[in-house]
Amino acid sequence: VTPVPNCSPKCSSANWSHTDVNFELGEGIAYITLNRPDANNALNDTISQGLHDACFELYHRKDIRIVVLRAEGKMFCAGGDPKSFADAAAMSDADNRKAAVS
Repeated sequence: VTPVPNCSPKCSSANWSHTDVNFELGEGIAYITLNRPDANNALNDTISQGLHDACFELYHRKDIRIVVLRAEGKMFCAGGDPKSFADAAAMSDADNRKAAVS
């Protein structure tokens, strides 16, 4: 996995601040947990940012050999969150581009 160019992480495992994605490191293993059980872990901007930040760090960590992707609640992931699509549709093209790289 290669990080998206010009898209810096908002946090790392040392100062993890995402609530919709949990990120834990063990000895040679990382755990990424989707944490929106009330929304069946539907993907939205905050989950996307959390996944990006976790993958960005893992790309640079040669000591991690296994990544476990899991989820809280009854469902692993319901897919894309329709509310996120509606929010994006209401934004201008320029605002969508800005949000995509921030």
